[in-house]
Amino acid sequence: MTREAQKNTELKHLEFFESLLPEFPEGEVKPRDNPDFQVVATEGVIGIEHSLVHKKQQDNSENKSKEILPQAYESAQNKVVSMARKIAEEKNLPSTWVEIFFEEETKPNNEGCKKLAQDIAKVIEENIRSKKCIQLDKSFDINEEYLPEGVWFIKFHFRGDGEVNFWCAGHNAGWVMASAIESIQKGIDRKAEKYSKYIENLENCSECWLLLVAGSNVSSFINPDQRSLDHVYCSPFDKTFFMDFLGSKFHKLKTRWS
Repeated sequence: MTREAQKNTELKHLEFFESLLPEFPEGEVKPRDNPDFQVVATEGVIGIEHSLVHKKQQDNSENKSKEILPQAYESAQNKVVSMARKIAEEKNLPSTWVEIFFEEETKPNNEGCKKLAQDIAKVIEENIRSKKCIQLDKSFDINEEYLPEGVWFIKFHFRGDGEVNFWCAGHNAGWVMASAIESIQKGIDRKAEKYSKYIENLENCSECWLLLVAGSNVSSFINPDQRSLDHVYCSPFDKTFFMDFLGSKFHKLKTRWS
């Protein structure tokens, strides 16, 4: 990625974050380096550092006997999707394209597959029937509060008359990580080292924030569990935020600095 493309991506993330955060300071956003952006607001200048967060690599070298291969998760999730599609088709719903993203390590047994498939089919049926008209050019996301346990994200759109249903699991786009403490702290540490080198040049900034971004590419599909959100991270920044770009949500992280 060229430097120009990188800055464009960072700006896209910042603009999206601005749309999510009600108290984002009003003012001119200036792309720069050290930090990546400055927001010149009436109450002062806010520096904002941007960083992508990536999933940690699985290391089962010390516990090979209990290792579950990715194919096993994929097989179980494909089974759930196939069962859910069959249940939905028996309801004579309009033809749809559905993609289901499962939480990390969702691998139910046979009874669990049946129950999860029923729950998925039900929530998709309810969402489809709630639409007053079929819009072929519009994609719909199902609100997180309605999703069954073990499912992170569902999106769907209607297909044209005569087209068959197409349902798939989102594992082809990468596994969704839930236990994210290590990955988040590594993302902070990378920028903390950089921050220590340019802190002397921040005299004109009243605050400096860190924006951690996940969900914008395959290696960063992260949906932090409650333990990850409750964790107190080590960060030198005045405010540290985690933004799930795909899920359109953010969290202000708990931090300390010593």
